[in-house]
Amino acid sequence: MIVGAGGAGLSAALRASELIKGKIVVLEKSKHVGGSTLISGGYLGVVDPVRQLPYGIHDSEEQHFQDISSNADNTGDPELIHHLVSKSKEMLEWLEKAGMRFRPELIEIYGSHFPRCHVPEEPNGYGYISTLVNRSVQNNVELRTGSPVVSLETDKSGAVVGLAYLKDGKLQKINANKGVILASGGFGANPAMVEKFDPRLAGLTCNCAPGATGEMLLQGEKCGAVLKDMNYIQCLPGVPPNGKIRVRFHNDISRFILINTDGKRFVNEDSRRDVLRDAVLSQPGRSCFVIVDREGFESYDLLMRRDAVRGIETGDAYKGSSLKELAEKLGVPPENLTNSVEEYNRLCTTTALGSQHHPIVKAPFWAAKSAMSIHY
Repeated sequence: MIVGAGGAGLSAALRASELIKGKIVVLEKSKHVGGSTLISGGYLGVVDPVRQLPYGIHDSEEQHFQDISSNADNTGDPELIHHLVSKSKEMLEWLEKAGMRFRPELIEIYGSHFPRCHVPEEPNGYGYISTLVNRSVQNNVELRTGSPVVSLETDKSGAVVGLAYLKDGKLQKINANKGVILASGGFGANPAMVEKFDPRLAGLTCNCAPGATGEMLLQGEKCGAVLKDMNYIQCLPGVPPNGKIRVRFHNDISRFILINTDGKRFVNEDSRRDVLRDAVLSQPGRSCFVIVDREGFESYDLLMRRDAVRGIETGDAYKGSSLKELAEKLGVPPENLTNSVEEYNRLCTTTALGSQHHPIVKAPFWAAKSAMSIHY
């Protein structure tokens, strides 16, 4: 029995169907499967010499382990990090065997700190979800959508032996003689829980799936599970509180800069995600602009470009034939924006930025209005 039909739940379902005999049921409270994976950028960080070495990228599991550990100030569980790193290549190959397809190049995304992110052929997380659903159904996994779990059932010893869920408004109970896996995501879409565990983030928007409301975490706690690290809430650039469309110019750190309402660059874009979060939250209005040029715009997939075009209509994105025109549309001092971009371009010709960055030189220039959003 699996609760949640996002990337985690569907992966668990498919793998279970390969390993055990018996009925495997996935319960999803939403009407559709996919969860936050479906609307994610879809980038997958895996050490993979076959893809990395042709691009001159030298990587190792030790380096990946160190990147994750240091990125969390060594607060993470070394055993879990090692398991993630050592099994990620096997996981990548398992996905590809199931039908998932990736483009040949690798990139360094926002907050990843190394060019080991594999880029799906299909936009966002569509490829993962369609692959996992198709193979799971082929293996006779039963997917029940519109079926929110309301409680976990325990025996006299406290062991979880089943659950109760709603279907068409009626309470249903189901036994699980081979265990229950909770893969129902976090609580990023639950403002009250976010504020409880990190009051600084009150009032921010979220870019999670609407179903990430955390009730199964609380159900697990009722059964004796111990919650931990609930205050570690990650943020990404997203829609400001009065915005309508999330324009994701920030995905590839080699393509963009962040500027504030004075038109000045205020942080290194390849910083840790918590550093970037705090830097943006310290700006006037707790917001900023993400700047790319034509090549940066064209490097993104069709859905991201579509959102940018739609964002012009809603006031979430801007386009200018020159930096001066773009600055005027943003309402920032043109001289400051021009100086910020020119200084960044100069750094692109040196090793100061630490990795390969593309100068922002080719018109038209694009900008997205951005504020921190709860990610997970």
